[in-house]
Amino acid sequence: MNKDINHLILFCDEMMARDVYTKEFQDIKDILKDYDATNKLIENKKYNRWEMIKK
Repeated sequence: MNKDINHLILFCDEMMARDVYTKEFQDIKDILKDYDATNKLIENKKYNRWEMIKK
C-alpha cells in the first residue's frame, strides 16, 4: 500500500513541476502524506487510533 501512495505522491510532484492544476495536486499530496503517516502509526501500534482522530 505504501508503495502505491509514494507513486501517487511522485505523480503529484511531476504534475506540479509541469504547472498542471498545481493547487489541486498539492491538496491531494497533503492528503496522501497524512494518510501514509496515519497508516504507519496504526501499523506500528505506537498510538491509539481514536486518540489520533480526537486531536
